[in-house]
Amino acid sequence: MVWPVFLGGAEAGTLTETREGLYRVFRADCAMTEGLHRLYLHGAHGSAALGLLRPEAGRLRLCRRFTRLEEAALPRPILSVSDREAPEAVSPAPENGGEAAPVWRALADGSLLGMQGEERFLALPAALSPGAAAAGRLRRIGGKDYLVFRL
Repeated sequence: MVWPVFLGGAEAGTLTETREGLYRVFRADCAMTEGLHRLYLHGAHGSAALGLLRPEAGRLRLCRRFTRLEEAALPRPILSVSDREAPEAVSPAPENGGEAAPVWRALADGSLLGMQGEERFLALPAALSPGAAAAGRLRRIGGKDYLVFRL
């Protein structure tokens, strides 16, 4: 699995999760930025500190190994990775010539609930619903493809 890493609100790199023997390994690789950055994994039911990025070969990197017992304390599913303790609302760039976009909140099943004025929207991960493309509008939100439906 690979997630974008957000530092100071901007996408700065990636976090990769792999299984290596008995361990779950997380590796972050980010562009060099000023200051100290602690990475947090954000899930539907909380956040967990992953560790502190450190300078290495002109980049900011982190490698952290977890046993199965340690891994059980991590939020699942992982919805985002950032240097902030609490996740921010995911909001795409304005669409339709500057019209304000919905503000999105992550739900436990990986879908998003959006509010724009009095209108509500549901966004389902496109990878989980490939046959439903004709029923919704395909949009990129927070770096992932979603099918968006008006409720």
